[in-house]
This record gives sequence, structure tokens and C-alpha cells, in this order.
Amino acid sequence: FFRNMNMEPVEMTSASDAIEAFQKDKFSIITVSYILKSEDGIEFTRMVRDIEASNKSGQIPILMISQNDNIDIRVKAFEAGITEFISKPFT
Repeated sequence: FFRNMNMEPVEMTSASDAIEAFQKDKFSIITVSYILKSEDGIEFTRMVRDIEASNKSGQIPILMISQNDNIDIRVKAFEAGITEFISKPFT
């Protein structure tokens, strides 16, 4: 999908690696799972938003994808600063 939009996906194996890459490079969008190895996607989103606030930069869109469609998780994710939430499976 992203390649059709002239975007090159970059896959990270941990939230800390993704935060490090985010601080070094410029990205058009972030997709994140709710469930990560260390932090969850909500905590990761908070970290990204904190970095953006301290840099006084604009907010990059963050798309959270999860098989968990719990309303409480959705609310917490939006409060943390995600742009959109997509539940799996999707067609």
C-alpha cells in the first residue's frame, strides 16, 4: 500500500529502536500495533508526542492497528495522541 504512494516502509523490532529512528529521520506516517514487545502502542505514542512537543514540531499521523477492539483501549489510544485506530481483521 505505502509503496504505491511512493513511501518506503521501515520496520522496527522494538519501540526503543523506533523512537531512535524517529529522532534521527523524517517519516510521513507511523503505524503501530497496540501490543509491542516492551511498551504498548499507547506508551509508544506518548513518547512520540512528547518528542514532538519538546521539539515544537508538527504532529506526524499515527495509525494504531489492533485486534483488540475494546473501547477503553481506543479511548486511551486517542488520548495518547493517535490519529486513527483500525481493528483487525480488516478487508
